[in-house]
Amino acid sequence: MKVILLISLCLLSQITSLKWLGIDLSGWDDTVYWDVLKTQVKFVILRAGYGQGGNDSVYERYYKKCKEIGMPVGAYWYAKATTVKGAREEANYFLNKLKGKKFEFPVYYDIEENSIFATGRNNVSNMLKEFCTILENNKYYCGVYSSRSFLDEYFTNEVLNRYDIWMAQYASSTSYTKHLIWQFTGSGTLSGKPGECDLNYCYYDYPTLIKSKHFNGY
Repeated sequence: MKVILLISLCLLSQITSLKWLGIDLSGWDDTVYWDVLKTQVKFVILRAGYGQGGNDSVYERYYKKCKEIGMPVGAYWYAKATTVKGAREEANYFLNKLKGKKFEFPVYYDIEENSIFATGRNNVSNMLKEFCTILENNKYYCGVYSSRSFLDEYFTNEVLNRYDIWMAQYASSTSYTKHLIWQFTGSGTLSGKPGECDLNYCYYDYPTLIKSKHFNGY
């Protein structure tokens, strides 16, 4: 959708000092103390599923809880496909999981499997374009999640400049400049979440953008 393209290209020039702490959760995180967590983070991103229709065991329950406590939420689909056709199928599975819900944060294609990267840079980038085009045609604001090293090596500049980036790099600082969400650790600790967890910084006010443009179910 052209409107999404125009917004995406402008986001990096609009970053302010905003820095929200957030957490991403999946079926690996089966215990959360929500009353405590809501005082510690500003957003949650949930895994909706994976591959050819795999269901995440906590997605529906955690989405409902986020809505109950007023927690801004996004979602992602974990890629297992290795072809454009497979990415198209995964996008449609994701759509079914998104329908009837509202998300204040983007919806992401999580690409991190070595089997996918083995298919080459152009194929990986074409998979991302196919997946996001389907989501955008249904008025979802979408982006890509991957690690910095993979982003540098396996994605074309065309797609990196086109889609919002949720970048993983476990470090105290980063010189990467294209991301709007940074997953800075996979071993974070919060009193609202037993054990280690992924923690993220967001540098953009996605809820205001998404609601005002009526994306993601709004």
